[in-house]
Amino acid sequence: MASPEAGVRLSINLRERCRMHDLNEALDDLRGVLPYARGGSVRKLSKIATLLLAKNHIIMQVRPAFLYFFSGYSF
Repeated sequence: MASPEAGVRLSINLRERCRMHDLNEALDDLRGVLPYARGGSVRKLSKIATLLLAKNHIIMQVRPAFLYFFSGYSF
């Protein structure tokens, strides 16, 4: 019979596999909405590259509104 420690370890490993599966699925979803060349000859972005591209994309989307809002322009 398995020891209690082995059962705990199996439970921890299962939780970690589920966590990593969820993280990878979320990153795949994020890759799907980022403006990035897709195709058979383009490699999948790494996790860090995906996050950096997403951060830069958000900054580029927000920047014009931010500059407009803080430019001192009044109606």
